[in-house]
Amino acid sequence: MSLWSRVRALFGEAEQSDRNNPIVHSTLARHRDSADEFAAWKRTVVALRLRDWLADQYAAFLTDPTRVDRGIDFLDTPSSKGFVIHFGDTQYTLREAEFFQLYLRERVMQHEYRTQVADSKTYAYSGGSERTDRYYLKPRPDWSAPEGHEGGMNTYTKGQFNQQFGNILIELVVRNEKPWRLKFSATIYHDRVYQKAQAFGALMDLVLS
Repeated sequence: MSLWSRVRALFGEAEQSDRNNPIVHSTLARHRDSADEFAAWKRTVVALRLRDWLADQYAAFLTDPTRVDRGIDFLDTPSSKGFVIHFGDTQYTLREAEFFQLYLRERVMQHEYRTQVADSKTYAYSGGSERTDRYYLKPRPDWSAPEGHEGGMNTYTKGQFNQQFGNILIELVVRNEKPWRLKFSATIYHDRVYQKAQAFGALMDLVLS
């Protein structure tokens, strides 16, 4: 195949791509590649402002939802709870949004969670490009442990798995290299195989402390 044919084929694939059929699907390694820069960012005014704003908005959601800014929505169903920050309505940069995603991941990981999925997908969107960066976290206990097994953090007690806060998704959507939306959600199981999940409010306290 000639060089021009390969170029045309590549552009054709890009135009036909979507979230389920991305033109690029790669491992997301920002938590390793940007560790030093991220550590410095956490000490900035921007990081503090974002965290305080999220805390204020969650407090408003619990007490008077009419006071919640248009830049954020809260998810509240029997199985899933969380929030969606609409970065497209803010002045935050892409790097700031990426680092806030890392901050949320770091806070959850400090509560005995492991990364199940860390990936990035790039695809066409409305004549431009869209990218979805995703961290999917699960509790550390061994989900395949036999009944009665206990060992360190791997615990299977009373015939039930400890799901902690449930499975947690932290997903950043980027459109044309600008931050668009950040979703943070915890999904729990209502099944006798699992112990009752801890309250989402306790997870927010962990994230915002």
